[in-house]
Amino acid sequence: MKQTKLYQLRVLPRWIIFLLDLVCMLMAVAIGFLLRFNFNFFQIGSYKLLTTFWAVVLVSSAVFCSLRTYAGIIRHTSLQDAWRVLMAVTAATALYVAINVANAYQGRPFLMPYSVIFIAFFSSFVMLLLYRLIVKGTFDQVV
Repeated sequence: MKQTKLYQLRVLPRWIIFLLDLVCMLMAVAIGFLLRFNFNFFQIGSYKLLTTFWAVVLVSSAVFCSLRTYAGIIRHTSLQDAWRVLMAVTAATALYVAINVANAYQGRPFLMPYSVIFIAFFSSFVMLLLYRLIVKGTFDQVV
C-alpha cells in the first residue's frame, strides 16, 4: 500500500480545509469569551457554552458550505480568497446577531454577548486568512 506524503499532494483535501475553518471559528469564539470576561472562568460559565459552540458549528457550516470557502485555497489564496473569507465571516456574524435579536424578542438569553460576536468576527477573519497563507506558502515551497 502506498502512503500519501505532503509533498505528493497537489491540493489539500476540501474536508480538511472545512474542518480547519470550523476550528478557527470555534477558537475565535473562545478567544472572544476569554477577552470579554477577562479570563474570569466563573463569569464565562454563566453562559451555555456547549449550546453556543454547537450553534457556531451549525451556522459556520451552513455559511462555509453555501459560499464554498473551502474550495481551491491553494490556487485562490489572494485578494479573491480574502474577499470570500470576509463575506463568510460577515454572514456568520450577521446570523449570530440575528439569533441574539430573535432570542431577545422571545425573552430568551442571548446566544453570546455582542462584544464576543465582534471579537470573534475580527479574530476569525485574521485566523482564517493566516492559516490560508501558511498553507499556500507551504504548498508553494513543497510542490
